[in-house]
This record gives sequence, structure tokens and C-alpha cells, in this order.
Amino acid sequence: MKAWRKIGRVGGWALIVLAVFASSYLFLMRPWQRNWGATGAEAGRPMPGDTTVQAPNLIATRAVTIDAPPEKVWPWLAQMGYRRGGLYRYDWIDRALHILDKPSAVRLLPEYQAIAAGQEIPAEFGPSWTVVTAEPNSSLVFDINRSGSRMTWSWLLSPYDEGKTRLILRIRGRMEYAAAGLPGLVLKGPGEFIMARRMLGGIKARAEGRSQTPAGELYELSLWGAAALIGLIALTSAFLRRVWKPLFLIAWTAFALVLLFVLRQPSPVFGTLFDVLLLSGLILSFRPPRPPKVYGNPAPDRV
Repeated sequence: MKAWRKIGRVGGWALIVLAVFASSYLFLMRPWQRNWGATGAEAGRPMPGDTTVQAPNLIATRAVTIDAPPEKVWPWLAQMGYRRGGLYRYDWIDRALHILDKPSAVRLLPEYQAIAAGQEIPAEFGPSWTVVTAEPNSSLVFDINRSGSRMTWSWLLSPYDEGKTRLILRIRGRMEYAAAGLPGLVLKGPGEFIMARRMLGGIKARAEGRSQTPAGELYELSLWGAAALIGLIALTSAFLRRVWKPLFLIAWTAFALVLLFVLRQPSPVFGTLFDVLLLSGLILSFRPPRPPKVYGNPAPDRV
């Protein structure tokens, strides 16, 4: 009975913390990530492709400032796509999901610079992407129509300051969450934001003359995975060990750290430090408790 009471207690606290995480995401983080990097004016302005998808249940506008003029940014957009320049996101994930067949390009590809409205961009699964609008150095719209979902990626390049560009990405989509189940909800919710932000960052890095290596990308993903694994080990152990509170705290600290990695992208140095501290705490929590100290002289044995 004691074991069941403990499982109920730990599980109850886990559900409470999970509810806090879910509420924080829905009411605080989700609105923030929908307009990440975009000003109020950018989020509210009309953009090419806004009328392509009817009754969307996903509308997100994100933006970055690129230290390069629009004519230096446009070529990276023009060559996007499967068997072309790639998507400049987490290539390890895109290749595992068979969205890409090779790493995203880190140089301009002259053979893929010609792009026009009505052109079809091939996709490995499902129908090709249709180019709705293609105005060099100004705007580009992809219509992505797949089973269970349809969305547009609308890119707008706006000159900013002296020699800079505001690159705005609006995603409007009709997503069938129910058909995809819980994995689909995760991939098309937080997962959509993670990949979109990475894509904007990948274009920014390339247009500014720098890009992350595949090894660096894999290391970043491994930091996420390490924190998640530590959290799962700690949470599972909390149900099995007599002293459960430190493990419970480590577990939810690890899950919060995963959320930090996803939303804020700290530098690899800080990510490594956080993971090492978590792992150290997990190892220390498995140490057996010290025996209580005995003060004074022990009583003599009676004969």
C-alpha cells in the first residue's frame, strides 16, 4: 500500500507540474512564438499569398533582420527546396523525416536561381510545391498542399536601415490536427516554430556569410536530447526510489531546460554547462544516504 501511495503522490505532483507547463505554453509561449521577431505592424500587414488558404487554423508571422541587402538574400530563397538548395533548417531532422535528401546548401547554386510563378518545386512525398508569387528581391510564396494539411510560406524582403533587410515569413495553414494525433499536434505546434525559426536563422547566417556546420547542428540537437534523457531517467527513478523529491526536481528542471533550448537557443557553452550540472545532480541523487552520526561514547557492552 505504501508503494501505491507513493506512486499516487509522485504521479499527482507530475500531473500538476505538467498542467502548469501546458498552460504556460498555451497562454504565454504560443502567442509569443506565433509572432516571433515580428513587429506589430509586420504581423498585421497584408502579404502576398494571404488569400490562398481559406479558413486557416495556423497563422504565424516571424521575422529577422539580416545584415545584407535584399539582393543578397533573394538567391538563398530562390534555390530553396528538395533536391535544390534545401531548407536551411535542422538537416538531421529533415533528412530523418525524408523531407530532404541531402544537407542544405552553404553556397549559392546558379542552376536553381531561375524561379517564376506557376513553377513546381519537387517534394519527396506528396505533391510538389507550387510557386504562387516570385518577385525577385521582393517576395516569394510557396503553396504546400499535402494530405491532411495545406499551407503557404510567404516571404517578404523589405529594405531596412542602410544595406540591411527585414526578412518576414508568414505561414498560413489549414492543419488537420485530429487526423495526425498527439505526435502530429507536437510536430505541427512547437515543432513548426522550431523549424521555422531555424530556417530564418539559416538564411540570415548564409546571407551574412556564415553558416553552421553539420557537426555543430548535431551537437546542438544532442544537448536537447541529453537534457530530455536526464529528465526521463530522473522522473522514472522518482517513482522507484524512497527519496523521490530531489529526483522529481531534477526531472522537471531538465524538462524546463529542454524548453529553454527550444525557445531561446542558448550558446553551446551554456547548454553544455547546464547539461553537466543536471547530470551531476542526477548522479549525486543516487548516492546512498550517509549513516547518522553518533555523538558521545558508546555504551559499554554488558557481560
